[in-house]
Amino acid sequence: MNRTMEVIYVAGPYSGKAPEDVYRNIQAAIAVGQQVRALGLVPLVPHTAILPTGTTEAEYEAALAECFELMTRCDGMVLMPTWRESPGAVRECEYAERFGLEVFECLEDLQEAMALVAEVADAGE
Repeated sequence: MNRTMEVIYVAGPYSGKAPEDVYRNIQAAIAVGQQVRALGLVPLVPHTAILPTGTTEAEYEAALAECFELMTRCDGMVLMPTWRESPGAVRECEYAERFGLEVFECLEDLQEAMALVAEVADAGE
């Protein structure tokens, strides 16, 4: 399979104390994903890609393992502003760094990296 577009994993909080918190976290992740898409990249938003699980530790770990697997298919990761509030997002970031995935602390960092790549490409033409 020939990939032509870069895939960017969106990492941030999912869980919450109330269903409304989960809903807000999903909506925030989708908004970041839309911004990634606007940059011409393919967003992978695990908040919408992983099937809901139960509330046991084993179910949580199984869902996180699925996230780790999805990350292996990505070219980079962008962190949501609230990522440090999420133990799962912290673990995703640690996994990404061990796996060698480029991690962008925020959308602005991703935009700057893309601009630099474009500048280098233009200079090479």
